[in-house]
This record gives sequence, structure tokens and C-alpha cells, in this order.
Amino acid sequence: VGGDMPDTELNVAIIFNFNGGEETILQAAHGFITQHAWSDSIRLFVNLEASGAGGSEILFQVSSGHGWLVDVYERSVPYPHAQSIGNVIFSSGLIPSLTDFTIYTEYGAQIIPGLDFAFADNGYVYHTTKDNVDEIDAGSVQHCGDNMLALIQTLNADLNDANSYFAQHVYANRSTLSM
Repeated sequence: VGGDMPDTELNVAIIFNFNGGEETILQAAHGFITQHAWSDSIRLFVNLEASGAGGSEILFQVSSGHGWLVDVYERSVPYPHAQSIGNVIFSSGLIPSLTDFTIYTEYGAQIIPGLDFAFADNGYVYHTTKDNVDEIDAGSVQHCGDNMLALIQTLNADLNDANSYFAQHVYANRSTLSM
């Protein structure tokens, strides 16, 4: 990701929350959004998950009523990869799984818009003895880094607009690329 990183002045604070607790009903995400002093200042979150060890990260959930985030994503990232069925599947309960996205949108003191991404290729290694750093495709990490850097830079620039929906913080979460 580093390569030719431009100097970018941040207009908002960015919090990277590396957390665990996914296997215990997302306790870490719940604790952060309900109890941390910074939780009231979050205006947007980007959640990165994994149910595999590679491929392109897929944008599969967007907060209800915040479709404009899809427009920001599409115009800002070099390698967009999204599908809309994820919102339907996850909200229907068809897949008995949750991500931090659910916790941040349902348990925050305020309604926080967000984007939910996941790696899904090579899902056969997920939660097995092969679920380790050696199975993660370096190209997937670079691809995701390129996309996330561009997305955060665009959101940062957009947040400079005084009429923007946001005020103080952009929150980025990279929690469960399991090793």
C-alpha cells in the first residue's frame, strides 16, 4: 500500500480499531461502540472482514439510507468490486453470521453510516489449521490497500465541505483477517 503515498492533510480524525472477539458474539465491537469515549464522535465506519484468504475485497453491505456511499466508493477506488445481494442476505438472516457492521449500525448511540467489505476467496481455509498468514495472497492485500487508501482520501476530501453530513471522525475497522 505504501509505495507512493501522497501527503494528505486529514480533515477528520481516523480511528483504526483492530479488534477481536468475533467468535464471542462480536464483544470487542460491541464494547467499543457502546462504551468507548470516542464512539459518540464517529460519523462513518469502514469495516473490513474476511471469510476467506484472498481475492478482491467485496463491498457487500451499505448502511440503509446511505446509498451515496456507493457513489463515493465507485468514483474513488481504482478496483471497485461490489454486489448488492449481501445486504439482502444478511438482513434476512439467511446467513447465520454477523460482522462488526451489524454491531456498529444497531448498537451505536447514533445512526452511523458505513460500508462492509470482506475477502471471500479460498474460504475453505477459514477457521481451519490453514487459516494463517501464509495463505493470504499478497496481491489481495495490495489491492485492498489501494482501494481503501483511495476511499479514505476521497472521504477525507469530501468531508472538508462545510455542508457535509459529517463532523469529526471517520472510523476504519480492519478486524478479522484471521491469522
